[in-house]
Amino acid sequence: MIPPAQRILLVLAAISWSGPSLDWTTRRDSLVMKPRPHVSDCLQVPMVQWPDTLRDANGKDVAALGPETRLLPPGVFPELQYLPDEGSVLLPAPKNRLRLLMAGPGDSYLLEGTGSLGDASWSGYTKVLSPGPKTEFDNGYAGTSGAWMDAKGTLWAFYHAEDQVGIPPMPGTEIPGYYASIGLATSIDTGRHWTKRGPLIRTRDPKIVGDSTRTDQGAAEPGVVASPDGKWLYVDWSDHSRPENEGVRICLSRMRIAGGTLLPASCRTWDGHGFNSPCLGGQAEPVLRGELVLGSRWNGDALEGHPLWVPRLKRYAMVFGVWPWKGLGDSSLVGTYLAFSSDMVHWERPVRILHDLSIPVPGRSLRWEATLLPDGTSNSTAWLVYGYSPHWPDSTGGSGHRPMLRRLKWLEGPVLEWTLPVKRPPLRPKASTRL
Repeated sequence: MIPPAQRILLVLAAISWSGPSLDWTTRRDSLVMKPRPHVSDCLQVPMVQWPDTLRDANGKDVAALGPETRLLPPGVFPELQYLPDEGSVLLPAPKNRLRLLMAGPGDSYLLEGTGSLGDASWSGYTKVLSPGPKTEFDNGYAGTSGAWMDAKGTLWAFYHAEDQVGIPPMPGTEIPGYYASIGLATSIDTGRHWTKRGPLIRTRDPKIVGDSTRTDQGAAEPGVVASPDGKWLYVDWSDHSRPENEGVRICLSRMRIAGGTLLPASCRTWDGHGFNSPCLGGQAEPVLRGELVLGSRWNGDALEGHPLWVPRLKRYAMVFGVWPWKGLGDSSLVGTYLAFSSDMVHWERPVRILHDLSIPVPGRSLRWEATLLPDGTSNSTAWLVYGYSPHWPDSTGGSGHRPMLRRLKWLEGPVLEWTLPVKRPPLRPKASTRL
């Protein structure tokens, strides 16, 4: 079973790499397919041995990485496949207790246990958030991807919501197409029961229906972090609008924290000059594009950003996926990247932290939807949680992704120089084709 929230890129990759090579030209009202010579560069991802230490171009150590381990050991919740499908959320809990929010195929789950993430003993899980009725904005999918607790003990969750009504399945599959929004939900019993508060963030482009429409649309995959002064809550999100045929990019909204709680009505989106646009349908300008890694905004995507404030560095750190389109850019740059910022808007050059496919491709290995989670024992360490599959399901078998874990130790400071050569973006897009 493939979860309903898979991106259009997965479908295009599956079609192209499992059969005749295809060239997809995206237009606002149609998706045109035509033959082209086979190009398989995106499949050839060199699986190098991961370094124990990440370094910048000047040789300065940034972070040390521990070994990859399973978050859920074999035999623990085997029925829960495709975890995580969005960002992972470590909820506040009593000492020696674990409470972890994770999205699966369509729904969200609360996993509970004892110990720490590195030595957890899991006791059970509960489905806590599900899609709404066909008339609602989240009728097809409700996947939590970030949360924050206010001073009054109320949990505020931000979830990837899909409206699947009137949008055709992704080409060649039964995976529903969608128009995504960022939904808001609250809980007053530490995450066991949630009350939906409606959509919080939408793109300026409205939902487009019809047999020929693009099958992934809207604002998706949120990440959440509070400012260290306690005044603002930031929500970054992936914009699937693809204006002027550029890639998926990461945008940013924020809300005021006052009186010990969150003020959703104050939500505003970054428009390139400030947080001036309304979060529901306002103009959004990205804070991260694929060109930061790929050299051109038309070469691929930056998506699924999940931030964390790092007190030791006095910086925000964010992990996000980079996906070069087939036949464009340099596929050796695919993976999950780590970047730093002092204000969530301006980001320093990233370094790759996971070198594997960042979008599911049938028959290939996958490491994606990475999240940085705080380590309650130290300000100098954090946990990197992500989904992994050695063989994404295809006609020969395979399995859905399962959550993995690596401990990360912050070292001297943030990255100051890029570790890869920069390619200058072209003045105009060379073509409107992609994978």
